[in-house]
Amino acid sequence: MLVLIRKIGESIQIGGEVTVTLLAVKGKSIRLGIDAPTATRVIRAELLDVRAVTDAEAITPSDAQELADWIRWEGNHGNA
Repeated sequence: MLVLIRKIGESIQIGGEVTVTLLAVKGKSIRLGIDAPTATRVIRAELLDVRAVTDAEAITPSDAQELADWIRWEGNHGNA
């Protein structure tokens, strides 16, 4: 595992087509922006666990809020 230190607004490039930018830090959480081709699947690792997807607790209110925030952000900043 490669471990990097980034400041808000700084990015890393992955494979020439994916850019990950540190957008915000709040307590123990960070907000990342990921710019990738539309054909590149980007998903949170915990959602890849089939058991988590079928678990009744897989979609929590905070997950729903995160999705709503992402949809709103994409509407304003999406790749069109």
